[in-house]
Amino acid sequence: MKSSDAVRARTIGEAAARYGLATSVLRHWDAAGVLRPAFRRGGQRRYSPDDVYRIGVVLFCQEAGLSLAEIAQLLSTRRPITRRAMLRRKEADLDARIAGATAARRMVREVMWCSARDPLACPRFRATVDARSVEKVGTSTRASNTSSTRSHVKPIRRPPAFTRRRLS
Repeated sequence: MKSSDAVRARTIGEAAARYGLATSVLRHWDAAGVLRPAFRRGGQRRYSPDDVYRIGVVLFCQEAGLSLAEIAQLLSTRRPITRRAMLRRKEADLDARIAGATAARRMVREVMWCSARDPLACPRFRATVDARSVEKVGTSTRASNTSSTRSHVKPIRRPPAFTRRRLS
């Protein structure tokens, strides 16, 4: 560690506060091998600017769905092939999560804009639920059921777009 880094080193409280974390989180990451403080002074952990950057990287990785064990492996491996393979698996997992979130958003929109008072009575929502259950069985069944189910469903009525009036 350079002496200039020692001058800019942060205590555990300062490093945690930078990202709005409790100090116990950084202690946990230390125990898990994800984050090691640059040095200790008087028994206190001191974090260099690179350590503080690493805290941000760990948070970003957690937002992407990586576990602490996966983050430790990702940050410690020196083999690009290993890192890429791990990230490809995570990318596939993220794609599946995005597809699930997209389907959930579609369901919320369909219920929100349905003219029926009860979502369970909404024909469009029923068609969506039926299509999802058939999707899990197979595509040939889905294709035959989807066209007949959706043919009687009216399109979603959207409220008129907000128009901005000029103030004179």
